[in-house]
Amino acid sequence: MENLLNEQIIKKIEALPPLPAAVQQLLRLTNDPDVSIHEVSHVISSDHAITSRILRVTNSAFYGFSRQISTVSQAIMMMGLDEIRNLALGCAILGLSKRTAHPLREVLDDFWRHTLAVATASRLIAYQANLHHREEIFVAGLLHDIGKAILMEHFHEAYSKILKLAKETPKPLRELEMDFFQLDHAEVGALICRHWKIPLSLSHVVECHHLPLEESDLQLESNSNLIVVQTANNLAKILPIGFSGNRHLDRDFLKILRMKDFHPEYLRQVLLELPEEIKKVEALFELPHRRNSDTETSLSSPPLVGVFLENKDESELIVLTLLSMGYQPIPFKKDGNYDPLLNAVIADSEAEKQNFLAPFHNSNVKIIDYQEWKEQHLQDVRSPLPITHLKDWLKRSIPLSLEPDLTE
Repeated sequence: MENLLNEQIIKKIEALPPLPAAVQQLLRLTNDPDVSIHEVSHVISSDHAITSRILRVTNSAFYGFSRQISTVSQAIMMMGLDEIRNLALGCAILGLSKRTAHPLREVLDDFWRHTLAVATASRLIAYQANLHHREEIFVAGLLHDIGKAILMEHFHEAYSKILKLAKETPKPLRELEMDFFQLDHAEVGALICRHWKIPLSLSHVVECHHLPLEESDLQLESNSNLIVVQTANNLAKILPIGFSGNRHLDRDFLKILRMKDFHPEYLRQVLLELPEEIKKVEALFELPHRRNSDTETSLSSPPLVGVFLENKDESELIVLTLLSMGYQPIPFKKDGNYDPLLNAVIADSEAEKQNFLAPFHNSNVKIIDYQEWKEQHLQDVRSPLPITHLKDWLKRSIPLSLEPDLTE
């Protein structure tokens, strides 16, 4: 049965309609080092829909160019050939999200919203990290889960079962896909990229976005697209925006959080900006907006929560998760100073040993033991990070209605 499904998937991919003719020509032309702006402009102008979208996007606040761009040639001059190619490819990929009738229509809508969140977060991270080729990184985000779209589109009964199991068990989605299809969505996505002749810099991200990162290869300079998209994928799950199939974070997210290229403030800023940025991108590409109750609620006085953890990666994960839930986290600083209006403190056994919690023992500040949760959920270094369990634990431990301690 599995071999039969495997063969059927490959046949479905081979039968996929090609990308728009103009995008196919662009992919070929931009591989030619001697290609001229005139040739590229002529190809784009042959497709009125792509031309109009490129001009609409390049003249928007998304790019913030200081002068009006009225021709495709001007857009190429301002952005460069590769970025224009990536923008055209992005328009074509987003066009796939507008298909209508389907048994999993709601799931597909959530999938595309997650995909857009990852693409938008990827671009924001690239900007914060001062990386070039931001449009390539945006398109890598759009493509990273394209294999899921094909599996949902053509094997919706089997994929419905997979999604149900992903909700009911701790097993990662890609392992469940392997159980059913002997392929996971990353491998399916890589096959689709080869079928569409997508550039290797993009198909590499699609194929490898769930593979473990080796410490020795964890360098933004040599692996920027992949690391940025992996980071963006995890941020989109933390919020959450849309739904990718399950809420597990990749274990390597903790490794990424310790990278020198990603100052903690960068990712916190991206997390906070992402919901509004997605609205802009949806409007720009004329996509329907779907409200996310979890990410579009703001509190006038969010509870202040101190985070006193020895492990800095886990500390940053807690900070990002608290931010996504509407709390105001205050990471611990070695100078021992803390906000006197703290509502609660999340601490591990090391904080108690070093007497960091002494000021809170005779106050109304609620002290929450992180060690117990960690021992239950993070002991197996091979397992993914259960973000849903973490959020549930935080909700139970720190009610949003907590009042600050004013006894000082």
